[in-house]
Amino acid sequence: MKKSIRIITAVILALCMCAACAFAPVYATAGVPISAQSDDAKMKFGKGVIKAFGFAADSLITGVAKLFPRIDWPTEQEYKSENFMPGSEIIRTEAAENAHWSVGFASESIIPEDIGEVGYVRAGNFHIKEELTYKVMEGDDQCIKAVALSDGSGSGTVIFCSLDAFGISGTNVRNIRAAILKAAADSGIRDIISINVTVTHTHSALDTHGLGAGILNLLGDSIKAGFYRLVGKEYKVSSLNENLMNNLFGKAAKAAVRACQSMQTGSLRFSAFDIADMLYDKQFPLVYDENVNVIKFTPDSESARDIWLVNMGCHPVRMTSYDYVCSDYPEAISRFADSMANADVAFYQGSQLAITKDDSALSYDTDEYERQPDNARKAFFLLNEFGKEIVSRIMHNDPVESFLIEPYLNIAHKEIKIPVTSSLILLISKINMLNNAVISNTGKLNDVKVVTEIGYCELGGRLAIALVPGEIDPAIIWGGVYGADKSWNGTDWEFEPFSEMACGRKLIVYGLTNDQIGYIVPDNDFAHPFASLFEDLIGGSRNKHYEEMISLGKNTASAVTKSFSDLTDEVNSQKFD
Repeated sequence: MKKSIRIITAVILALCMCAACAFAPVYATAGVPISAQSDDAKMKFGKGVIKAFGFAADSLITGVAKLFPRIDWPTEQEYKSENFMPGSEIIRTEAAENAHWSVGFASESIIPEDIGEVGYVRAGNFHIKEELTYKVMEGDDQCIKAVALSDGSGSGTVIFCSLDAFGISGTNVRNIRAAILKAAADSGIRDIISINVTVTHTHSALDTHGLGAGILNLLGDSIKAGFYRLVGKEYKVSSLNENLMNNLFGKAAKAAVRACQSMQTGSLRFSAFDIADMLYDKQFPLVYDENVNVIKFTPDSESARDIWLVNMGCHPVRMTSYDYVCSDYPEAISRFADSMANADVAFYQGSQLAITKDDSALSYDTDEYERQPDNARKAFFLLNEFGKEIVSRIMHNDPVESFLIEPYLNIAHKEIKIPVTSSLILLISKINMLNNAVISNTGKLNDVKVVTEIGYCELGGRLAIALVPGEIDPAIIWGGVYGADKSWNGTDWEFEPFSEMACGRKLIVYGLTNDQIGYIVPDNDFAHPFASLFEDLIGGSRNKHYEEMISLGKNTASAVTKSFSDLTDEVNSQKFD
């Protein structure tokens, strides 16, 4: 009975917390003539309000989290690193004798056949209670695509998967790897050394991550699990649909095997095309990759199709408000590359912290737009125009940079253990919404870490790819992180940009790769998860610090950056042994 009362109290406190968050901005500014203050004074006041509110909110949320049933997280010693793939055994500095690129491609739809009857949860938004979607936008799909890549040296094959999804946890990336490795072995393929899964981050796809689950549903299930535990029974709580995930694992394996079986020889070329006028950065500092980056495979056989690995940083959020499954502009790029260029495309999301689309560069038939029967189809029309413009620029514009890629490949991966300091993420973990790998040596909330991984890939002597497990601030990649004079905490960022760690190579970023740990914000400019509630006090919409709300916490960026630095150092050290 005592535990029952604690659980009921937890629910009541959670509802109080929601009410406090909703009304806090109103009361925080009441009676204060903010408009008459200087920007510095307003910022100072805003920081004070956020600090006070944050302390109260953290205390309340942590208290609520403690009232939910204890989760038996493994300790660091108990944690088993299953299906982690370290990468290349040999680090090369030049192409092997008679080396050549071999590349294969395959795509599989992951939409369950019964979606029209049973419905599935979409990702991209938090939902108070479970909301099901039964419709797929006509002419669209949700797929997993696989590109198999080998440099012909005998060092093995690397798989780069592109998943139309909001996100996927490292736990389920490991499940995908297991499925691929088993299917590959069954097909006689035993040379795969690295399997990577990058999500497109579309906000209107079926939920493969868990954040789209109904919060009240999970609260109820977590409470039920607590009662089951009292009588010695187990009740499984999950924020994901088991049928959808099993279908994904099977389709990923099928796509990867098909990609390996279809590999053929050819050449690789990197090209970057200017799309700065198609992008808009919503958050200061204004730093981002202004290009769409393409690794283009041209087969030796003239009758074979080209394969494009397309990379750019931009949120696919056009269809978020409409009740359809839709993969947004990344899938549109694939459709138009197919029809316009006879090419297969896999899309890899970039460093896109707060980058979104800018439609002002689009030129389209406005009459056709107006003929669309509803707003959902108008949005779908525009995302198609966006995708078509990207393909057109790749096909017809002069690149800002272009070079052939020598046939040698190095790839390395490193596990990271990141402390969780966000009270909101801790609460999410206690109601089983978080599907990431979690460890804790004590079981206490002040001792929780998420296990994830960082990756680094070199293609030839001039190109490198950072494989980042979340939505990273572009300033961390290319420089421009605020110094002590502008940063939230009044301190400097102590690391050099990722681009300076890439051994002199051109660096591009595959974000949300092999895990989705949320936003990666520089430690020195990390505010509070609820700072955006007070955006009018801290600089408005382009300085509202929204990203902290969906981040593991204040030490995430330094942990990721240090691990990337260590990883590139390890790769470099092997070149000169």
